[in-house]
Amino acid sequence: MSAFIAEELSKVLKTHLTIGRINIGLLNRIIIDDVVLNDQSDKEMLKVTRLSAKFDIIPFFKGKISISSVQLFGFNINLNKQTPDSPPNFKFVLDAFASKDTVKKDNSLDLRINSVLIRRGKLSYHILSEENTPEKFNAKHIQLQNIIANISLKAMNKDSLNVGIKRLSWMKRYPAFL
Repeated sequence: MSAFIAEELSKVLKTHLTIGRINIGLLNRIIIDDVVLNDQSDKEMLKVTRLSAKFDIIPFFKGKISISSVQLFGFNINLNKQTPDSPPNFKFVLDAFASKDTVKKDNSLDLRINSVLIRRGKLSYHILSEENTPEKFNAKHIQLQNIIANISLKAMNKDSLNVGIKRLSWMKRYPAFL
């Protein structure tokens, strides 16, 4: 099943995607292991060791999305832009899943996630044409590692967001050279 889903998503995204394993349990839990997504220049953009979600079925029938827990373990996200004015390397993902319908609709999104647990994460963002400044903060070259978080998305509607952050920490790494 994981190979089929990875192949179909690769076609939609027009890039290389692999999924190690998908495990669905008791109709309301999904565990996805070993996901790797390349950007369109075939460089690794996203790597996730384990992503799991447990959701509530009854609110779904009332038009609400209620997720009791999400766990994201061992991830590495590499985001970049060639220049300040060029599109980011992840834009193709947004474009692939964007609505093709040009008629405006009333979006009645009602999302709740009781617990988001994040462990062992890395995130980098670079504007490749910009100068690197070793040992100094530079918003054009960010590298965070050991990201740990415990977050609760209490409510997300079309006009409001209610988030509780119980824990959020990371270590900043100053890249010497890219």
